[in-house]
Amino acid sequence: EFGVYSQKNPDIVFAGDSITEGVYVNDRQYTYPNRYRKDMPSKRVVVSARGGQDISGLMPLFTSEWNIVRPKAISLLIGANGGNTSARLQAFKDACDNIGATLILHYCSCRTGRSMADNNNTLIPAMNLEGARFDWATAVDNTPNSDYSNINSSLFADSTHPNISGQADMYKRLQIDCPS
Repeated sequence: EFGVYSQKNPDIVFAGDSITEGVYVNDRQYTYPNRYRKDMPSKRVVVSARGGQDISGLMPLFTSEWNIVRPKAISLLIGANGGNTSARLQAFKDACDNIGATLILHYCSCRTGRSMADNNNTLIPAMNLEGARFDWATAVDNTPNSDYSNINSSLFADSTHPNISGQADMYKRLQIDCPS
């Protein structure tokens, strides 16, 4: 399913990379953003995610899209492709503030091949924002280790992308950590 549309003043935009997009999830209704959409039918929900995306690739959306549609909140899951720094995350937060959007900043889900420790243990907590600890949802026994290499392989299609079960666990974590 593919759709392109504009929605004025959405309640929330789920922004991110291939994990948010739902790569390897054959039926996109089972991604964590679309589970939210289904469970919250009164909310106007937009998914703005693309495989390979990093934070610098999202910044232009503030001048080409988000400044026009004015989302109330932006749910950001970014960092699996690198590029996150404290300065870039702060610039993203400032851009959200400038358009009146609340930033919800999530931990990356566990993965192998690249450490998420800096992103999840340093950068995101320093922002002191609401966000889901997706790394907890996708780690073995819900306990990520220091280099985030202990992924629960039953929740992944490969070493990076959660499958339908992984997306379900991410959605459960979203409900726990971001009840509002």
